[in-house]
Amino acid sequence: MIELHRVSKVYSVGPVKVPALSDVSFRIDKGEFVVLTGASGAGKTTLLRLLYRDDLPSEGDIEVLGYDLVPLRRGQIAPLRHQLSNGDVVEILTQKGHAPSRDWLSFVHTSRARSKIRQWINTHERAQATEVGRRHLEHEARQFGVSLKKLPEAELLRVAAEYGCARMEDLYADLGYGKYSARQILSKALGQPLVEKGEEKSPKLVSTVKRMLGIQEAAILVRGHDDLMVYRAKCCNPIPGDEIVGYVTRGRGVAVHNTACPNVQNLLYQTERRISVEWSGSTRATFPVLLLIRSQDRPGMLADITGVISEAGANIHTLESRPDKLHARIELSLEITDRKQLERILTQIKKISGVFGVERVYRV
Repeated sequence: MIELHRVSKVYSVGPVKVPALSDVSFRIDKGEFVVLTGASGAGKTTLLRLLYRDDLPSEGDIEVLGYDLVPLRRGQIAPLRHQLSNGDVVEILTQKGHAPSRDWLSFVHTSRARSKIRQWINTHERAQATEVGRRHLEHEARQFGVSLKKLPEAELLRVAAEYGCARMEDLYADLGYGKYSARQILSKALGQPLVEKGEEKSPKLVSTVKRMLGIQEAAILVRGHDDLMVYRAKCCNPIPGDEIVGYVTRGRGVAVHNTACPNVQNLLYQTERRISVEWSGSTRATFPVLLLIRSQDRPGMLADITGVISEAGANIHTLESRPDKLHARIELSLEITDRKQLERILTQIKKISGVFGVERVYRV
């Protein structure tokens, strides 16, 4: 909650008094979104500086999250962007119900702070994954008419040990992260494969749904596991032949990234969620690839580029060309079968007269 009551701010420029804010009062409750508008010099920046304690009002009261900012003397406060020095003594104001965020990792400086944040996130996410895995196993058991209460605990512990888990909570957590499938665990615990009624019709249904949703077979295997949900990450759209790595998500299975993807390093700081994946042979599917070409802005350039792509047997999904100073910037979305086809296209485009460079684009 933010509340201002009759706030004014006057700056002194030599003997001249310049009013920036005059008698401003308003209240913003939790969950509300406010947009500040106004002409240059209307006081928007001054108001923001007062709210994050970079300045003090000449008159009035300001309350943020229950703290009255005005009584604090200037010598006692500092802006949030202030960099601390050795020997500084500070008071940190906190609020109940708040917790560390993954975004904090982008601006903390010390390895200890980064370690503490990661530790909290890992513990919190693991507790959530454990509960998700427990519920998922119970739901899957009901689907096959199996009662977990009647299943001997020793059998479940045996299965947990086979997967390298010392406790059932560890197995539930791995299940919640998507490392294993509930059907696999139940089948091993019962000592027999599980067959759901009408299951023989499911492959046709699955293929129909995939076709309706535009999902194509990615031909990716998770090493050491089967029956896991695997999907290609949309930020990098790996294609057969790319070097790939798997990241275990919560509830969505294994996301497969190109190792050159800018997001990989940010995602894989949790080494326990990294999993080995590999391409499993040939496929007739095509995969989207984004290219960025910088070239001369000359007649016939687009015809030369599209001719190379057509000769390579690839399809152009979208193409956009616009001027970039004295040159041209061309963005294409292609449908590619594998990395070899992509490399042929890149090699031939680079040979076109007037092309300065071509690169594959990843979404960050």
